[in-house]
Amino acid sequence: MVLNVTDVVEGHVALDVQCLDRIYLIGSVPTLQVGGQVVSFMTRHLGYRIPSPAILEKIGRDCPGFC
Repeated sequence: MVLNVTDVVEGHVALDVQCLDRIYLIGSVPTLQVGGQVVSFMTRHLGYRIPSPAILEKIGRDCPGFC
């Protein structure tokens, strides 16, 4: 018999939501934890010619509430 998360927590966990203001989805991209991949992300994916910490600052400013 294969158990899933629902089977394991059934009868042990309850969730009571009275007010839902915001939902945050936090994920991890393991390849971006390596310096070279961060450079690749900034240049190839975001389209910047020169990778810079200022790009990461801008991303942080554009997504308030995560710091």
